[in-house]
Amino acid sequence: MKSKKLLGVICAFLMMFSASVAVLSDNSVFAAETVKYYYGSTLASTGDGSSKITSSLSNGLQITFEKASKDSSASYKNALDMNDFAVNFRFDSVNFDEFWFKFTDNDNDTKWVQLSFKVQDGKISYKMQDNNHVETAFAATTVSSDSLSSETGLTLSYDKNSRAFSLNGVTLNSGDIKTLSFYKNIADMSFGVKGVSGDEEDNDAVIQIKSIKSSNGTQTLVTANSKFEGENRIAPVVIPKEDGKDQIVKSDSAVNVAVNAAADSTYGFPYFCLDILGTGWAVSVTQDGAEGEKVEGKTSQAIGSEGSVYTIKIYALKSDENPLITLKVTAKKDTAEVTVNDEAFKSFISNAEVLKVDHLVASTEGNTFEFPHIDSEEFSRIVTVTDGLDDYSNVKIQVGYLAPGSSGEFTYASSYAVKLNKTGTWYFRYKFTDPAGNITESEPFAFRVFDETPPTITVESSVEIDVNQKYTIPTGTITDNASGVDTAYSTWKLYYLNADGSRGAEIKNIKEGEEGYEDSILKDGVLTPKELTAADLDGSFVIVYQARDLDGNVAEEVETIVKVVEGTPDYSNNPFNDFLRVALIVVACLAGTGIIVLIFVRPKERELK
Repeated sequence: MKSKKLLGVICAFLMMFSASVAVLSDNSVFAAETVKYYYGSTLASTGDGSSKITSSLSNGLQITFEKASKDSSASYKNALDMNDFAVNFRFDSVNFDEFWFKFTDNDNDTKWVQLSFKVQDGKISYKMQDNNHVETAFAATTVSSDSLSSETGLTLSYDKNSRAFSLNGVTLNSGDIKTLSFYKNIADMSFGVKGVSGDEEDNDAVIQIKSIKSSNGTQTLVTANSKFEGENRIAPVVIPKEDGKDQIVKSDSAVNVAVNAAADSTYGFPYFCLDILGTGWAVSVTQDGAEGEKVEGKTSQAIGSEGSVYTIKIYALKSDENPLITLKVTAKKDTAEVTVNDEAFKSFISNAEVLKVDHLVASTEGNTFEFPHIDSEEFSRIVTVTDGLDDYSNVKIQVGYLAPGSSGEFTYASSYAVKLNKTGTWYFRYKFTDPAGNITESEPFAFRVFDETPPTITVESSVEIDVNQKYTIPTGTITDNASGVDTAYSTWKLYYLNADGSRGAEIKNIKEGEEGYEDSILKDGVLTPKELTAADLDGSFVIVYQARDLDGNVAEEVETIVKVVEGTPDYSNNPFNDFLRVALIVVACLAGTGIIVLIFVRPKERELK
C-alpha cells in the first residue's frame, strides 16, 4: 500500500512538472571549456567553437578544435620576444577552411596583426590584417600544403629588422599593413581555425605547437617525451626592462646591484621574465635579517619608510639555490619629480613619423591612435633625473588628451594609445610619474582630428510579413565613429522588387493630409501590402537605407528584402494565451493535489467508517 501511495505522489508531481514544461518555453545554456593551464601558461579557448584544449607533452602543445562548423581559437598568454621569434607547428588533422596566428602588442592590446592561411591549388596562401582595418588579399606562396601535416611541419618566424614574417623561409609580403612592430618587441600570441566541419572525433582539427623559439634562441619549447620537470625544466630568460638592451641575465652571470628606491612606494624590479614554458621566476625578500619565502612570479616589492633596507633575490626557478640577480635596495625619501626639457620634447614630437601630418584621423571601431613611444635613448635626452631614484625603467609615461568640447583637466590613457572619437581640435601632453607619485607634464600640443570613415548601417537582410499586415518600416541602426550621424540625410526609401531582383518603381511615403493618403499602401512609414508575392520573385519590396555623417562621409547603401506571404493564424501574441498558460498550470497543480488527497485522505475516511 505504501508503495502505491509513493507511486501516486510521484505521478502527481510528474503531472504538475510536465504541464508546466508544456506551456513554458525551454531555455538551455551550453557551457564549454574555456580555460586550461599549461605549466603556468594560460591557454584560453574563445570563439563560437570553444576549442577543446589538450596538452600531450609527447606531441607538444596540442590543441583540438572539435566543434562542428564553428570558428575556434586559443590564446597563448605568455609574452614572446619578437627580437628572434619562430613557432614550429603541424596539424594532425587538416579539417578546416583557414588557420591563423595573431600577435598583439604586450604594451597596447588594441595593436595587433593577424596572419591567416588556407590551402589553394596544393599550396599555402596567406593574407594579413591589422587593427587599422587594413587587410590584404590572399596571396600564394611556394610552400606545399603537404607541409601542414608533415613531420617537420611549418615554421612561422618574424624578423624585427625588416619587420617581416616568413613561412618556411618564404617572406610574406605585408602590402599596406601598418602594424608590423611591437613596443620593446614584446608580443602575445593567439591562434585558431575557421570552418571546422563534421561532428565525429576523427573530423576534429588538431594543431601541435612543436616548438617556440624566443629571446635570441635561449628559450625553446622542445616537445620531447619529458614533462619539463626537475632538471628537465628549462629556466626562463630574465632581461633588463630597458628596450635596446638585448643582453640576457643567465644562470652563469649572476648580477649584484645596489640601488636606491623611493620610500613608502612600490619598487618595480628593473627586469622582466620571458618564459614560454610558463615556469615563471621566483623572488625572496630579506628585511631586518629575516629572509622571506620564495614567491613565484613576483615583479615588485613594497618599500617602507626612509632608511629601510631590502635584499631582493631573483631566481630563474623556484628550485634554484643560487639567484640570478641580487638587489640591495635602500629606501630614500623622494620629493623631487623629473624635469622635462621642452625643446627636446618638441623636437621629439615634430620628428615622429606618425605625427608628420596635417591632421589626425579619427579612430574606427576597435582601433586607437598610438602616439610615439619614448624609448630609453629619448628618455635620457628629454627627461632630467635630479635625485638618482628615478630612471627609465620605473617612471611611468602616459599620453593625456583634452577632447573638443571638454573643459577642465586632461584625461590620461593607460599608456600611449588614445581613442580619437570626436572631430575638431584636440590637445595632448605626456605625463611622467615616478614611483613616489611625483608628476611632471610636458607642454601641450594640438592636432585637428577629421573623420574619414563612413557610418555603418545595421538592418535585417530580409523579413516576411503577411498580406494586409501593417508593417512599420524600421529606421535601422546607424552608428558613426566620430563626427556623428547626419539625420537630415540618413533615411530609407521603399521600392517594388522586380522579378530579376532589381529595384522597381519607388513607393512614396504618404503622410496624413497629403493627396492619395487613403489609397496608399505606404502611409506614415507603415506598409500594408494588398497582394501576395508572386512565386517567381525573391520578394515583394526592397527597403534601401542610406546614411551620411556630419563630415560628409556617405555609407554604402544597405537593403532589406520584404517578402509578402499568405497569413496563418498566429496565437502567440494573443493576450488570452498568457491566461491559458496560467490556467493550465493551476489546473495541473489542482489535479496533482487532488490525487495526493485521494491517496492519503480517503483511506483514513474508510477506516473511520
